[in-house]
Amino acid sequence: MSESEVTECVLPSGDRLDVTSFYEDNLVRFTTTALMALDHLEVSESEVRRILQGFCPADLPVAVLLKVLRFSEAEKRLLSHIRHQTFKLNPERLREINTLLSLDESVRPGHIRSSESKSYGRALPAPHALPQFIDAGISLLVLEPDPVKRALKTFFFIVDNQLFESCNLRTAWLTLEGILLNNGFYPLLLPRDEIQNFHDSLSLACKAGVSDTLDDFMGRLSRRLYSVRIL
Repeated sequence: MSESEVTECVLPSGDRLDVTSFYEDNLVRFTTTALMALDHLEVSESEVRRILQGFCPADLPVAVLLKVLRFSEAEKRLLSHIRHQTFKLNPERLREINTLLSLDESVRPGHIRSSESKSYGRALPAPHALPQFIDAGISLLVLEPDPVKRALKTFFFIVDNQLFESCNLRTAWLTLEGILLNNGFYPLLLPRDEIQNFHDSLSLACKAGVSDTLDDFMGRLSRRLYSVRIL
């Protein structure tokens, strides 16, 4: 797919604090849909709401409870950074997000990948080269003048190169949302009926090493979400 054939991701924009408040007002929905899509987590909005209110729904596995809590903690930290104008696209912020997400899932939360890895037969950057690779990648990403394209490129950069020991997909997603919100753009949502399409487009993108199929999916998703009304 050529760049000209990719459906552009077009999101409505507004005041940075307004779109941040919009995300916070819909935090239960964003948390639920993200975890269902990114981790195939079987959890309902009512269960997530109860968890965020300090309750543990009956028969809910502890692993699910912890994922919800960690994800919402990372979301709230992200929103705080945006409100206080301390959100920046840099290695430190990525590590902070990953640390919050992976506290219960990694022996080294927030640490970059320490083992060799492959993606669809393609060798990923070697662990010893990752610090420089991340610095160089972010240096290029921040030069992208379009915040929406910058958000999508950053998401793919994190996932495609598996930068961290664990929770790369969730780290990438929250970073994407952070870049959008910080620049006054409304966030993306992954509805249940788009989950398989999302993973299919992401797999094709990682297999090819270019993000065209993912960008096209995000473009079509943005039009579905916001062509008529906000959530």
